[in-house]
Amino acid sequence: MKKLLVLAGIILCVFAHNSYALERFTVVSTEEMQQMLADRIAGKTDFLLVNTLDEMIYRDTSLPGSINIPLGRIDAHAHKLGQDKEKLIVTY
Repeated sequence: MKKLLVLAGIILCVFAHNSYALERFTVVSTEEMQQMLADRIAGKTDFLLVNTLDEMIYRDTSLPGSINIPLGRIDAHAHKLGQDKEKLIVTY
């Protein structure tokens, strides 16, 4: 439930003014994401990478190791977040 609330907060952030969103969430740069992905492959870190785009776009273009939870279908896909309430979730 906590992950669903975090994800819902992030989604609401998308519709908020950019300066407000930047105060509430950490923005990850491309370079940082590349390092995070490399660290995950090396077993140094673990996080959940969530693509919030439409399923058709996800199938065509997505980051390696990401899962798809479209913005309009969060309730139907919330089970994909797993049970670990402390796991870092990165959305894009």
